[in-house]
Amino acid sequence: LGVEIPRDSRLRDALHGMDRYEVACLLGAHLAEGLAHAHEQGVLHRDVKPANVLLGVDGRAKLADFNIGYASGLEGADPASALGGSLAYMAPEQMQAIHPGHPITAEALDAGIDVYALGVVIFEIAEGRRPLVDEPPGGGLEAGLDAMIEARVADEFAYAACALGPGAPWPLSGLTHDATVPTPSERPSARRLARNLRLLLNPGIMALAAHPQSGVLRSAHAHPRLFLLGLAVLPNLLLSALNVAYNLDTLIDRTGVATFKIQVMVVNAVAFAVGIAGLVVWLKPLGEWPPLRILPRIRRLARLGHFLVGVTLPLWILGGLTFPIWQHVESGVPNPEAYLHFAVSNTLFGFLAASAGYLLVTWASQRAFLAHELLTHMRHHDAAEGVRGDLLRQGRGARLALLVFMAVPFLAIVFLALSASSPNRAAFLALGLLGITFLWPMMALASGARERAAQLARIVEPAMPSKEEP
Repeated sequence: LGVEIPRDSRLRDALHGMDRYEVACLLGAHLAEGLAHAHEQGVLHRDVKPANVLLGVDGRAKLADFNIGYASGLEGADPASALGGSLAYMAPEQMQAIHPGHPITAEALDAGIDVYALGVVIFEIAEGRRPLVDEPPGGGLEAGLDAMIEARVADEFAYAACALGPGAPWPLSGLTHDATVPTPSERPSARRLARNLRLLLNPGIMALAAHPQSGVLRSAHAHPRLFLLGLAVLPNLLLSALNVAYNLDTLIDRTGVATFKIQVMVVNAVAFAVGIAGLVVWLKPLGEWPPLRILPRIRRLARLGHFLVGVTLPLWILGGLTFPIWQHVESGVPNPEAYLHFAVSNTLFGFLAASAGYLLVTWASQRAFLAHELLTHMRHHDAAEGVRGDLLRQGRGARLALLVFMAVPFLAIVFLALSASSPNRAAFLALGLLGITFLWPMMALASGARERAAQLARIVEPAMPSKEEP
């Protein structure tokens, strides 16, 4: 045709290095972007199929043959004129519109029919076949249409469309299913479909999409609320035990040990009961089945760390005030040293517990839940207002939690240096050593949390026209 093949094409080179599923994502994204542009101009293609797809010399897929398309903005255009298409790629409502026995008319068709057909094309690019092979029954055209419509309305076709091969990334199966569901309003827009397909070409996001291999994360999937609750409580239990041991060793005289132990049991029982009850209520949407409230569940997972800090830190500080007040009421004599001691120790231990708990539950929520939830329900992201902000705040919170975790041992060492003859030396030394010992794991958790939060936030970015990129 006299068209010179470009010597260098980054897109074409990228295609050479891709497997069939990556090729399906890339070419599908090209076609979805073309459809999105057409839909935004009020144009429906109405006959998306492989025969109407051209592959440019640069490797970019393009849609052709709008001969039976419909332009709503064109004066005098009639949606019923030239209504047709290829049955194997038609959405059920488009079949019903050409069926003489169904009340649905061409005027009722919208952009969802093109998205449906594109879902079938993407599946065919990936697998080399269509999701279902329609057997031509006897009885003529109407009987054949009835059988095809029944298979698609019953969601049989959509489930077949997610049956990709074992090497396919599981989010791609979800996208082909979502594009071919029988209800048009439940399909993603072409712009959102393009955005989601491009996300699956992002190595960082696909790393998050990989199914957890460790036994710990598999346990989290099996028992989400119990797992997250355990991670939230664990640092508080450990630091509470250390704090009690320190108080028994440094402040409580032998005659008051029994009374102090009773106080510890009462205060801790109340504090842990309140904290656990709050977390159980917060995590309640994770146990809903079927999962009807998708966005509230995702938002609670994204804000779990902040909620944990909001519960944990006040309880530690209130506990630090409860002990000296209790002693004051029993003895009738205020003890300023006890007030200062418990306030400082509980606040320091509380900050350490809150920051460690934040990083642990953030790691678990991102790695075991959020990536799966967001990639599974990508068709809902156009309505996910606030989720991206929650994820970005989660990343900033991880940085702050690490700074707090680093600051507490540093302050403990400073107090240790300033209190050479103080009985608090043992506590400050233990706190400093504890913080230093766990500093490296917490740095790794915080760094990973920030990176994952940024990747997860990309998943819920608004679907906008994309640049030319593989």
